[in-house]
Amino acid sequence: CGTPFFHYYFMWLDHVLPPTPQPWTRRTFIKLFIDQGLQAPCTTLAIFVFVGLLEGKTFSELGFQLKQDYLSTLIANCKLFVVLCLLCMCVFLTFSPSRSFSGKLFVPSQLINLAFCPPNFRVLFINMVFFFWSIILSVILHKDQASAS
Repeated sequence: CGTPFFHYYFMWLDHVLPPTPQPWTRRTFIKLFIDQGLQAPCTTLAIFVFVGLLEGKTFSELGFQLKQDYLSTLIANCKLFVVLCLLCMCVFLTFSPSRSFSGKLFVPSQLINLAFCPPNFRVLFINMVFFFWSIILSVILHKDQASAS
């Protein structure tokens, strides 16, 4: 389900805020905040509901799990985002531009995606990142089962 969504999501985002030749522009950061402020909470909610329905959970069970885990999952996402941003700032403050060091690997995945990936590779890139995020979400969604066994 994610690939078609991200395909049209990035097409819409590039339509609303067209890519710029330079990666570090105000437009890239606006895209990043749209992504983290709107897309991430909606996608996380959809995953919680979709996985729950596939597991045969009732709506009351889904509601309970959302109350229990949704906010903490969004907070974990924000913490990771902040940590990566701080790491990025440290790298940029530590290494001078004259050393031709590229901090591309230390920035949040979506910032990399929106700033550096050509539009035709954005879905592939985010699917690779999303693969690992799915593992984290799976652990969160099934933490009670793991502790019971």
